[in-house]
Parts: sequence; structure tokens; C-alpha cells
Amino acid sequence: VVISIFVIPLIIQVFLITSVIRGLSLDSKIELYQSQNTDIESKIQATVVSYLTHEKQTYKDLKPDNAIAVASAYPELHSNELVKKQIEVYEDNNKKIMSLKEEKLNQSVYKWWLYFGR
Repeated sequence: VVISIFVIPLIIQVFLITSVIRGLSLDSKIELYQSQNTDIESKIQATVVSYLTHEKQTYKDLKPDNAIAVASAYPELHSNELVKKQIEVYEDNNKKIMSLKEEKLNQSVYKWWLYFGR
């Protein structure tokens, strides 16, 4: 019983110290993901503009009487795996940014318990 009186607060204190130390790098991680998302946004925007130009030109060149050409061009116009992958990375980064921001908000609580919660 006496050991648990000393061990439990020690375990809690180790957890709080670890959480506070991890919190020191949160701002840099958030900045990293935000800069990566900015790069992805610009690449996606350039790709979409290029894609729309290509699509417009392709549809302009197609004649309604040539159904085979329309059928063969259609899948090409609607499949761009690179953009899909970039959007997935962008969404994953946004989730990580939200998680890191939540963790950053918790830092003040951890610090309070570490400094004053004795």
C-alpha cells in the first residue's frame, strides 16, 4: 500500500513529463504538414488546369459520328491516379494537423498538472 502511494504519482509524473517533452516539437510538425499541403495544393491546381485544358481540347476534337473515339477518350479523361494520390496525402495531412493541434491544446493541461497538480 505504501509503495503504491509513491509509485502511482511517479508514473503519472513520468507520463506528464513525456507528454510535455513531445509537445516541444508540435509547432514544427504542424508547419511541416501545412507546407507539404501547400505544395500539394499548387500541384493539384496546376494538374487540374492542365487536365481541363486537355479535356476541353479532346472533346473539341471529337466528332459525334465517331463513337469509338469518344469511348476510347472517355476513360483517359477521367482517370488520374496521381491527383487521387495527392488528394489522399492532403487529407491524411489535414487529419494529422488536426490531431497535432488537439495535442497542442492539451499541453497546457499537462503542464498545469505537472507543475501544480501535486
